[in-house]
Amino acid sequence: MSQAANHERITRLVPAVLRGGLCLLGLAAVGLAAQAAPLWAPGTGLAPETVSSRGSRAGGLDVTVQAADHAVYLPMVARSYRLLVNGDFEQGLSGWDAMRGPFGAHGSGLPQSVLVFDGGKRGLLGDPNALDNSIPIGHGTIAQAFTLRKPYVRLQYWVFSYDNVKGKERYHDSFEVSVNRAPNQVSDQERDSAGCATSALNPEGMLAVSADGLAFCGGADRSSQGTRWDTGGWKTVTLDLRALQGGNVTLYFAVWSREYGAPYYDDRGWFNTWAYVDNVQLVDSS
Repeated sequence: MSQAANHERITRLVPAVLRGGLCLLGLAAVGLAAQAAPLWAPGTGLAPETVSSRGSRAGGLDVTVQAADHAVYLPMVARSYRLLVNGDFEQGLSGWDAMRGPFGAHGSGLPQSVLVFDGGKRGLLGDPNALDNSIPIGHGTIAQAFTLRKPYVRLQYWVFSYDNVKGKERYHDSFEVSVNRAPNQVSDQERDSAGCATSALNPEGMLAVSADGLAFCGGADRSSQGTRWDTGGWKTVTLDLRALQGGNVTLYFAVWSREYGAPYYDDRGWFNTWAYVDNVQLVDSS
């Protein structure tokens, strides 16, 4: 922590990370005696002058600033900053966390992969070739944590299913997108609130997300089973995340395969469901 005399230029090593040519730098200014920190702008407190990398000083950058107030301290703090990467899946699942889990206490969960579909590489949850009486039970998920440096996240999805999302009382198979909430932490009550058993299924266009939790569901809303259904092509959704902008978020994509009878436990499910995801990106506007 360094104190600067009035209008003095000071240079200190600041922890930083270089990723893809972008400097990820965190610098905080704090006033003495609980005074409000001056704004990071010329003439109002701190004016950044130079930022230069020193190859011999691993793990940081030399940062020079001019302090307009002698009572300004500069704690050198590295901000946790993560880029959203590989949203087109051209690098396989690089940058994505792949996970699976059971439904209740049963099943091994669904696979996650990247394959060529509809002319390009796509993220895939589930297995299009899984056969009745051998379909895994549980969820398959991919997730990525990143800094929400833009207010919107745009994505595309395409769901296929031989099952319906919900029967008379219980949820069956579904594609789910959530923010800061893992699939196994989403409750059926939350699914009901998100309209997962209504015409709100398979949305397109702008969708406001004001808090952590389930954003939307995809899947078949009909009552019949055993006939292949799909969304009819790619659907594009833009998540309005302005309420969370500036922080780090984790975006989850999941497909669930649920069974409630003992004969179908432990990966002996019926009526397959799978989904493709692509073109996940941060955008400035809707």
